[in-house]
Amino acid sequence: LKASQDAYTDGSTSTGTFFAFEVANPVFLNGACTATLNLWKRFNGNVYQMGTTTMSCKNGMTIHGVADANNQVYFYTDASPFLGTQDFDITTGQPGIGVRNTTSNTISLAQVGPLDTAAPGTVPTTQVSTNVNWRSVEMQWQGAADDIHGIGISGYNMFRNGTYLGFKRNSTFVDDTLSPSTTYTYAFTAVDLHNNSSGTTTFNITTPPIYQGDQWRTGVRSNGNYWGSMGENIDLLSGNLNYTIPLLSAKSRAGGANFNLTYNSQQWRQDAAGIWKHGVDSGYGWGWKLQAGSITPMYSDYWTIHHYIFIDSTGTEYYLNSNVSGIWRSQSGFYGEYDAAAKRLYFPDGSFWEFDSESTGTEQDAGTKYPTKLQDSNGNFIAIRYKAGNGVTWTNSSARIDEIEDARATEGCISSGTYTSYKFTYNNDAIPHLTNIVNCFNIGSSLTFTYLTNVNLLSPWSSTSYGTTTSLHTFTGIPGETHTFNYTGSLELSKMTTPSGGYLRWDYSSVQLVTGFKREVQYRYWSTGGGASEQTYAFGHPNDAGNNVHSYTTVLDASQTADKAYFWRADGLLNALYERTLPSYATMRVT
Repeated sequence: LKASQDAYTDGSTSTGTFFAFEVANPVFLNGACTATLNLWKRFNGNVYQMGTTTMSCKNGMTIHGVADANNQVYFYTDASPFLGTQDFDITTGQPGIGVRNTTSNTISLAQVGPLDTAAPGTVPTTQVSTNVNWRSVEMQWQGAADDIHGIGISGYNMFRNGTYLGFKRNSTFVDDTLSPSTTYTYAFTAVDLHNNSSGTTTFNITTPPIYQGDQWRTGVRSNGNYWGSMGENIDLLSGNLNYTIPLLSAKSRAGGANFNLTYNSQQWRQDAAGIWKHGVDSGYGWGWKLQAGSITPMYSDYWTIHHYIFIDSTGTEYYLNSNVSGIWRSQSGFYGEYDAAAKRLYFPDGSFWEFDSESTGTEQDAGTKYPTKLQDSNGNFIAIRYKAGNGVTWTNSSARIDEIEDARATEGCISSGTYTSYKFTYNNDAIPHLTNIVNCFNIGSSLTFTYLTNVNLLSPWSSTSYGTTTSLHTFTGIPGETHTFNYTGSLELSKMTTPSGGYLRWDYSSVQLVTGFKREVQYRYWSTGGGASEQTYAFGHPNDAGNNVHSYTTVLDASQTADKAYFWRADGLLNALYERTLPSYATMRVT
């Protein structure tokens, strides 16, 4: 960086003037890679070591070195600031790159260029989602976009009520120093790899009164209470609709893993500070996810991780908030543990997942990690490879699965020398969307998907538009067997029609709790199609505006003559179940 025309070094002799970063002596041990990072300066005929540290390394990593207009010289690995200093000795020069004493190590792409001085894009407030309780707030937003000549985003400067909170590397943040019944103003600016700042994104949150528990629930928990069939699970505590399509099952020699396309309806929330949109589109349609699982780190500042969130294949969120020597565990019924240094999630049976894919760039789920290897206790494994994220060039940087390799993988299905079991194809949308999955060991078997584009996304509480997005419209498994999906204006799943013409249908209502308004299933309908009558099931609650969770939920059956009432404790656990024939009560009670 800032090198003279004759700048050169081979480790023992050197010429010219320059700043230089050196990634040296990679060591591969137990599947991990570490290397030494050195920062050098040559000036007035002398070479100075300005800094050194140990860094992690991996196949496909990206390294950036920048010398900016403020005499700052700094280094990034995969867009994360790693080492830097300020120096006023060298003021002019050009960038370059060199390689020496390597064996099988290669550089797949090298780019050099001038200093970028253009500001990155500002994140719209509508792209921010928050989860608020009486003492803390979690927030997440879509990654900012750098200008067309830039090389990426470094991180974000965070502020609360005008006070600087610090710099952080990805688009998640936790503030757990709040007081109940208080309004706070947050702001952040995006900073690119050349230290340019975007405009300011500002929003408010209001904490509720003191309470325990949270009624926000997605996915299907092992200890939850659900109602439904044909792929649906309606959470009787939260009113969330979970709809799951079991797409494929990857096999190892001693087990396997399921990959489900899953929708959860709790994508919106309203509180005293406004309306918050929680849904994202990562390549499968707004509100849908396709994954074995994911890990999201929630930061309280640049270096400090407050907790991790593990999301399973159904969309259930488990907080890994117990940290002992870098091993993170859940206190809410999930018995795995995450080793942050090794990026491995261990399960009680001895199997583990490696998370070497991180969504980055302008992805709506930027910062979330996805598993690249699922291995059992006997060493059998399933490999998962992901597409590049929007705004970056390296693979394994989005939620979009590219290939799955399991015990049935065949060579040459996609290209010579590559072993693949399933190949995923995406279209050319601004966010590429999954259109086809090819089964490489059962040629001729494939899954196809179609979408509705430029769908106007409206708040469920007003006519406010949150921009346009893409929704999943059809899924076809066996040729000719197509399932069709319809939605409300807020893209809440409203109908699923089967190939034979039968259907499930849902209506939603707004329910007020102490945390604000949430959307819940109020009516569920089904019909076998072909002119058959529609059956109706009603879900009801009392006025729980002063509670943190529902005190009870009733389900009225299609005959309108009987229902069940599920009673909840203050922490949301089932306390009692009544089955009754209307209008008489209490024919059975279970605790």
